[in-house]
Parts: sequence; C-alpha cells; structure tokens
Amino acid sequence: MVMTRIFSGILIVSAVVLFGACAAPTRTIRIGSTPTGADVRSTPERQGPRDFLLGQTPLVHTFVFGGDGDGPATYNLEFKKPGFEPKTVVVKRDETAAAIDVTLDREMVRDVEKLVVVVSDERGYTLERRTVRAWVEDIEREGLAASNLVRIGDNQSVLGMTVAPDGNVLYFALGEQVKDERGRERMVANLRAITATGGGLTQVTSGQWLDASPTVSSDGQFLVFNSNRIQLDRPDIFRISTAKTGGIAVLRQTSDGANYQPSTAAGGVIAFTYKPRYQGRPSGEAQIWTLGGEAGYPTQLRGGSMPAVSPSGREIAFVGDDKQLWVMPVGGQNPVQLTSDAIGKDGKRNPAWSPDGRYIVFASDVGRDGRNVANYDIWLIPARGGVPQQLTTNGSDDDFPVVSPDRKHIYFVSNRGFREGIWRIPFPKAD
Repeated sequence: MVMTRIFSGILIVSAVVLFGACAAPTRTIRIGSTPTGADVRSTPERQGPRDFLLGQTPLVHTFVFGGDGDGPATYNLEFKKPGFEPKTVVVKRDETAAAIDVTLDREMVRDVEKLVVVVSDERGYTLERRTVRAWVEDIEREGLAASNLVRIGDNQSVLGMTVAPDGNVLYFALGEQVKDERGRERMVANLRAITATGGGLTQVTSGQWLDASPTVSSDGQFLVFNSNRIQLDRPDIFRISTAKTGGIAVLRQTSDGANYQPSTAAGGVIAFTYKPRYQGRPSGEAQIWTLGGEAGYPTQLRGGSMPAVSPSGREIAFVGDDKQLWVMPVGGQNPVQLTSDAIGKDGKRNPAWSPDGRYIVFASDVGRDGRNVANYDIWLIPARGGVPQQLTTNGSDDDFPVVSPDRKHIYFVSNRGFREGIWRIPFPKAD
C-alpha cells in the first residue's frame, strides 16, 4: 500500500511492501547539500546497476529496505551539480539519522573530449574523439607562468601548430564537428592563422577535408600540411602559399600508403611519416622519410614517427618505435636516444627545435598531476642529450609545443580551464 504524509509542508509518499505478515523497514530522511540544487540519484545495493533520480536538494525521501536476506540493506546516494565534484554517501538500514547534509567541493578535475588525427587499418584517416583530463585551474602549480592567447570553441581541437619565421603569426589546424550540405554531422579540419599576440584569426584552407599537421617553410612563403584531398581514406602531403590566394600543390602522393606529419627546414628538406599499406595484409609500421634537400628523391630513413627537422636542415628529432625521443642526422645514420624514462600509454609526442638548434621541446606524460595521475606536459631537453626539464606542471593536457624564432617564448596547446586553447610560456634561461 502507499501512505501519504505531510511534514513541514512537504508531501512525502512512502511505499510499504509487505513480506508475509511483516512490513519492510523504512527510513524517511531529509536530504540536503551545500550548495543546494544538486541532483541526487539512488542505487539500491542489491538491485544491480539500476538507479533512480530522487530530485534536487533539498528533498525528503522514504527508503524501503528488505528484511533479513530480502531486498537492499543499503542505498548509495550520488550528489551531482555542475561545477562541483560528485560525492557519494551510503544510507544503511540500521542507522537512525533523520537527515543527510553533504558539502560539495568545487570541481577541480574533469574528463573532457578532444579530437585527434588517427591513421589506422580499421578507420583509414579520421578524426576521433578521445577523453583526456583537464583541470579548472589555469595556473601552473610550479614552474613557468603561462598566459592564454586564444580559446577555441566547443567540439573543436588543435591538430598541429607552427610559427612563422618572423615570429608574428601562428598557423594551426583546427578540427571540428560541423554539418554538411545535407545536414549530416561530420568531422572536418582546416588551417587557420592567428597573430602571435592572440588576435586576427583568419582561415587559410576550407572545405570538407582533414587538413592537419601544418609546418611553415624556412622562408615563410609556404605552409606544408597533410590532407585527404586526393584519397578520403588516407593523407598525402600538400603545400599552400602563406602570402596570396592560390592553388594547393601536391608534394607527395602515393596510392599504397599514408603520408603525414611533415616538417620543413632550410635547404628545402621535408621529413614526414610514411605508413605503408599492403594489399590484403595489415599496414606496416610507421617510417621516417625525407623529400627534397640534398637527397632530392624520397628517401626512407628508419622506423618512427613525428619527425622534426632542425633549423639547419642537418638533423631530425623523432619519436622512435619505442615511443622515446631520438635525434639523427638527416641521412638517417647513427641515431641517438635522448629520453629513456618510463613510457606511459602514448609515449613522447610532437618534438620541435629551438631556432638555434640547441634544444628540443616535446610533450611527455612522465609528470603527474596533483592527484598523482599521469598527464601530458611540455618538456625541454638539450639536443646533444642531457636531463629533461619539465616546463608546464598544470594537470591538464599540454601538447604541440613550438619555440618562437627569437627564443623568448614557447607556444603550446592546452585544455586547462576545461576548454582547449593556445598558451604561451617564457623560454627558460637554460644557458
């Protein structure tokens, strides 16, 4: 049967379940939170994953417990409110408290989505959503103070960044979810430009393509990037002028593999990642190749990915098959391992050189946030080897570092504050 009672003007409906001749025990509890307005969901201990929304605080609810061996002996109450950390309390059958009051802590950490470029056998060349951690704090817990240049919108992510030789412009690839001419949701990515002070956002490329990983030529006249403008399921290497409107030239195109992650330097050399595709068999491992420069023809160097050519064009930093950071001459001989610490899920990412060729910045998940969880930060290491130096310490996801031509700043991408954007820190005085 159902009994209706009124306490202090609040209507309470209590369900009473009969087991033989005895009613199941019940407890009527006033539930509150600081701040108020938190959603409260109840999950009975012995009824599987089902849960029930009781309402928003403050509220009054009557819990029905089972008898000995029958029905739930406890309930889990989860409190949720936007901007605050969720909290769970337990309601037990044998307790006598008539009220539960929960104080919610302000939300410090949240799992947020970002778009990443994926080259795989299963999906081809796509943008996919990944979940990463972000902290609400913008500041560094220690280390160099970071300043924000621009925030990007929801459902948008940066897919690579480079800086012009004069230091005045940042070029980056912006991935986003849009609707096509038929109203269907799809992922696209185009190149954008913004001043190094954070203003004057302009669009460089457009269309329903996946343009990513931009790198600027040493003379600043061209952007080199990878895109699926020829083959939708795989990327090739293209070039577009930075100074005038014009056509997009193809620099490297193959029918049997993916060409992506280009990097340019003096002398016209372009290093890039090539992943072969074999008919009827799984794709091969990623390889480092070069194009142009003294070699002229496309040249395979060795296994690895994310190559970054030094400003002189004589060396290449890259991520090896072991996910560690390496450096080698542009000819590929005698590579030197720079990092050897423990590798997390994805290892080192996106190395870039200082303009004098003495240092390499990169992203690494060796560091841990304030809750002892690994996260990606920006690191610096001498190009000739040495002890890596952690530059950012915020618990958010920091990536795609580039050094300004005057070596005064390091630009990078971060989701600190729960929203992705471009940030800047001063280059450390390592000399």
